[in-house]
Amino acid sequence: TKIEAFIPLHPIAERILSLYNTTDDEHPVFPLPNRDALWFEIHELGVIIGKEDNLSYHQSRHSFGTFLISSDIPIESIAKMMGHSNIRTTQGYARITDDKISKDMDKLMERRKEISVGEKKEDRE
Repeated sequence: TKIEAFIPLHPIAERILSLYNTTDDEHPVFPLPNRDALWFEIHELGVIIGKEDNLSYHQSRHSFGTFLISSDIPIESIAKMMGHSNIRTTQGYARITDDKISKDMDKLMERRKEISVGEKKEDRE
């Protein structure tokens, strides 16, 4: 997308990066596999988890987006992490799951309960 973004790294990611070349801007930080090798690695992950269908790079990005949405990461942050220039692209990757909807409804009910308790406390004062 040619969109530059600065994203703070999780401490575990920082430790992983320390194992690789991060000082030579002429070479990639991580060794980049060719397309066939990447497909093979993703396929092997599928075998390990017992997935019978062939997995793809696109499916892994979609899963990543869905995982982040389910973890309450804002869609704007996910778009930056995935290198999208348009949030609509991110929304296509990050489908909303029933679990996410349930969590959001629980949050809404909790907020409403807090407001209600606060209103009752003000009435007594």
